[in-house]
Amino acid sequence: LVDVSRSSGFGASGPDKKTVIAEAAAVLALAASDQNIRVGAVFFTDKIERYVAPRSGRRNAQELIKELLAFEPSGSGTDLNGPIARVLGQLKNRAMVAVLSDFIAPEFGSKLAALAQKHEVRALQVSDPVELEPLPDVGLLRVRDAETGEERLVDTSNASFRAQQAGLVARRKLLLQEAFAKARLKPVLLSTDGDHLETLYREFQPKKHAKGA
Repeated sequence: LVDVSRSSGFGASGPDKKTVIAEAAAVLALAASDQNIRVGAVFFTDKIERYVAPRSGRRNAQELIKELLAFEPSGSGTDLNGPIARVLGQLKNRAMVAVLSDFIAPEFGSKLAALAQKHEVRALQVSDPVELEPLPDVGLLRVRDAETGEERLVDTSNASFRAQQAGLVARRKLLLQEAFAKARLKPVLLSTDGDHLETLYREFQPKKHAKGA
């Protein structure tokens, strides 16, 4: 499940979230194809943008990656419930489902929990450090909503505004924690300012068992 919403285009420095998501999806698709595992995808925003049926073979994986890199969504927001429901209805046998998103979306914990009951789910949470903290005190600042395109001028030095921002950031963190807890999942954190491919490698490499175990 690949988040292609406009908010994935955000990146304060270094690569944006869209690039991190695309690179992570590419690594997983190619790794699966090399083991002759069928790979499919759902591209989503606030709706299902594209469904790619699972197929095997490296060529299929390469075509999927090429399509992802060139894809232009028609939706703007983010909603995980629709794509999760599609996967639940589509996959009859147990599978590994990777969800690549910033998870900045309406409540999705119940649907994610239902998915985790039937399949092996990996939640790959892509974020930019700037999103994790309130805006810094830099005076007047013009900001634009990545998903709606709405622009407004804000005073980041205003105490009331800063308190409101801190509350919103804290609430978003809490809602995410509750959603993942409901699904009994620990998200894999992929940051735009870190080595996200190394993080991905450590998460998906076969676990080494202790000698004699």
